Amino acid sequence: MRNNEINYIVDTLSNTSAFSELGLKFTGYDYRKGSAILGESFVLNFVNNNRSIQVIYYPQVQESDFFIVNIVNLENMNTFNLDDWLKKHNLAERIDKFKLSSFQGEKVSQVRSFSSYLSDVLLNKELSSMLKGESWETVPFDWMGMK
Repeated sequence: MRNNEINYIVDTLSNTSAFSELGLKFTGYDYRKGSAILGESFVLNFVNNNRSIQVIYYPQVQESDFFIVNIVNLENMNTFNLDDWLKKHNLAERIDKFKLSSFQGEKVSQVRSFSSYLSDVLLNKELSSMLKGESWETVPFDWMGMK
């Protein structure tokens, strides 16, 4: 079942307008066993010429499945978390759109809604410029008081 779920997520993301326009191609995924806090995850890797997007999927048993999205500059390996970038630019939603429970319907519908949301975010003028390799921005990691 997990392979079908991962394949559906990959197909749905790959077919959004942002992934097509930005030339992001799926290159594979890594399974991470995880910890007691976060649990297992699947790191889905999408790459264009000089940028990579890691869409990390956390299928939770008792809580809502969620995603973490990282943007990687392959030229210097600098990385930032998309949610941190959204917060820095005052674009973060009140509702956590990285949790599937933020969207209506069954999981298939929720994945489609998340993919559409992510596509819209990636097509933001400043962010798409970075993803095309035209610019780069340093975004501090939000430790949420843990450091």
